[in-house]
Amino acid sequence: MRLITTLTVTYDEHEDRLHLAARCADGHEQGLWLTQRLANLLIRVLVDRLGQAAATAHRGTGQGAATGALQAGPREPEQDPSPEASGERREMSPVEVSRTTPHGLVHTINVVRHAGGGHHLVVRWDESRALALPLDGEALRRVLQILHLRYQTAEWNAPGVWPEGVEGLLQGGVPPDTVLH
Repeated sequence: MRLITTLTVTYDEHEDRLHLAARCADGHEQGLWLTQRLANLLIRVLVDRLGQAAATAHRGTGQGAATGALQAGPREPEQDPSPEASGERREMSPVEVSRTTPHGLVHTINVVRHAGGGHHLVVRWDESRALALPLDGEALRRVLQILHLRYQTAEWNAPGVWPEGVEGLLQGGVPPDTVLH
């Protein structure tokens, strides 16, 4: 399965969906569409995982691997987090996948937690196509920040999606129209 090294998330007003432009370690670029309905489910799972990670760090204990699927999908095999999840920041240009090229409509996102504390988001579309985004704790928080900014851009007011405490934590910083990766 290809690993995503750069992901640019934008809101497409015409489609009323999130546009995911992914660049993989092998140079492959893929455009994907993420609906608000699936994004709502993803956010709930990521917020829960972020809370669990904080609680685990506070207790100083590790937990085994678990998978949260946002729709029925096969469980991903347990893996070690990749080096891309190390949290090292380097300057990268946004991924730009032409909207005229074929895009996949995401139907499932598996959130795989590893014993070492890292995660993979496994994004699935079509019948058997998938990409994985490795995340450490800081990258997980960053994904939530980006999604929050995109919800503001889209003016998606989804009650119950953003818990009150998380919303306050994620506010500020980058303007909602900034392309982040």
